[in-house]
Amino acid sequence: MPLLADFFNVSIDKLLNYKIDLSEEEVTKIYKELESIFAGIEVDLSTEEPKEECKRDLEYVKNLSNMYIEKYPKSYLLKLKICSLYQMYSYKFGKNDFNNNVRETTNILEDIVRNTDDIQIKETALIILSNAYCMLEDYEKAELYLNMIHKPIGDTSVNLAMIYLNQNKLEEAEILLQNKLFSNVFNLSLDCKGIINVYKYQYKELKKKLEYGDSNKKAIEKEMEYIKNKLLGYANLSLEIKKMISEDKGAFFGIYMDYMELSLTFLFFNMKEEAKKALYSLKEILEKYPIHESLDVSQMRFFDKVKSKNSYTFNMYTNLLIMFSDDSYNELRGEPIFESIIEKILELEKLLKDK
Repeated sequence: MPLLADFFNVSIDKLLNYKIDLSEEEVTKIYKELESIFAGIEVDLSTEEPKEECKRDLEYVKNLSNMYIEKYPKSYLLKLKICSLYQMYSYKFGKNDFNNNVRETTNILEDIVRNTDDIQIKETALIILSNAYCMLEDYEKAELYLNMIHKPIGDTSVNLAMIYLNQNKLEEAEILLQNKLFSNVFNLSLDCKGIINVYKYQYKELKKKLEYGDSNKKAIEKEMEYIKNKLLGYANLSLEIKKMISEDKGAFFGIYMDYMELSLTFLFFNMKEEAKKALYSLKEILEKYPIHESLDVSQMRFFDKVKSKNSYTFNMYTNLLIMFSDDSYNELRGEPIFESIIEKILELEKLLKDK
């Protein structure tokens, strides 16, 4: 064995583990197996704990995940996929076991970061690891791991597209730039949401100063009004761009989340009627384009060269119900539009389950 390892210029450990590594197709098969079990686990929204009849399935999928990790210790792609599932379905573990399960994934992800030679797997693991520590409210470690990700000097997409143009590879240039634009539309929402959260924090701090009787009342009120206008502007910016580009095909880009964000922003400023209007628009989108339906992105004029589909295999409707159960919506609870949206989500959830 040492001679064989030396001949192939690999370590004995790597040689011993060669036959128990997995192809990408095999990893995908295991991922789908685990995900289908997670998707079937239901949560009691009143307690935010898994339903009694689903606890056995939850325990089973945890044991099955551990079995695969132990069986294929060097398959870092598999470990990454399992950790991403744990993060995606973290709410299904329930409030009591949430932290323990998230902490378990940090150990696996740190093992990936230390040992994998695959840059893409490593950097994806760093992102998931940073998210996990955010969930655990350990923000120093979240920042540490995020800063470990290699930051490119610049985006080369436009440069590459120009090279394609000079080579008369017009279709390659179009495909490249359409995919870049498609990705940027998604990122736009995240950027706007981040800025909105910054302004909400600033607004709250100024509000506290007023409550404590700050002598500079007029200046503070002026600053609060300025922040309010900017905040509402950012809440609308992402939504309007998505509406224009998607040509009213509202299932794309998670546009329903933008309507939810807009309604919460209006509620933040006690603008109840405007918040209700945002929910009416949300309901219209859900009726036209149910989240679980797979739609080909190439149906859209701006993205006819993009090969991508909305292929939700997990129950997004449960996530929406959990979000609507948050205290932020207390002011609208009992309103006809609020109750109507909850009914619509439950109806769509049933369609998904029957499907």
